[in-house]
Amino acid sequence: MMPVLRQTLRLRFLAAVLVVSVGAPGCGGSSKVAGSASSVAQVGATPIPRAMFDHWMAITVALRSLPAPGQATVRRTAPDPPSFERCVASRRSANPKTKFTTEQLKAACEHQYEELKPVVLRFLISAYWRHGEAQEQAIVVTDAEAERQLTIRVKRQYPTPGAFQRFLASSDQTMADVLFATQSQIIGKKLEQQVAAGHPDRKARQIALAAFAHAYDQKWKGRTTCSAGFVVPQCGHQN
Repeated sequence: MMPVLRQTLRLRFLAAVLVVSVGAPGCGGSSKVAGSASSVAQVGATPIPRAMFDHWMAITVALRSLPAPGQATVRRTAPDPPSFERCVASRRSANPKTKFTTEQLKAACEHQYEELKPVVLRFLISAYWRHGEAQEQAIVVTDAEAERQLTIRVKRQYPTPGAFQRFLASSDQTMADVLFATQSQIIGKKLEQQVAAGHPDRKARQIALAAFAHAYDQKWKGRTTCSAGFVVPQCGHQN
């Protein structure tokens, strides 16, 4: 598969369906904290609520805090701008003997927020793009289909009873979260298959997929508006 298509159609899931860490790096962004916004972005006529952004920020922090086998769990509170009070308290509670001042801990929380903010935004915007494209292309992924796919992955990744439920609890995820990610992944595969259909030649498939990826990116970027303080490269407009 061509890199340009992988970048456009394959989400780097924060939930990462059954993956226990988030590897996508932060990519800078505005340092302005827009804590009062009711939505962080809008894709077409559909807003991405601030509450959804905060929810996936908490998941991202939890995933990155998951311990390696044999290590103790250290729960981290998601950074909470503009005061970061809960984040500071969480860091101090995790290390009561720390010599860092409140201001230093607050700066660490703010840095974490700015690092993870574009990761969360890219995930959510990309997911909304996929679901929007699926609707336009009449591609349907039912809950039952997503559940079947998820069941296969759970059995492969978590063979012992209760292991998957423990993973959900430790990563602050719900079944709705992983099903949302699973549906997005299935949509991506169906889009690839639909574009590649009718192109038996490998080179012809690559050309068709690359052309689709470019048009897809330009179309949805043009339909995406981001709020001040929540701008990433996928935003075609800012308000």
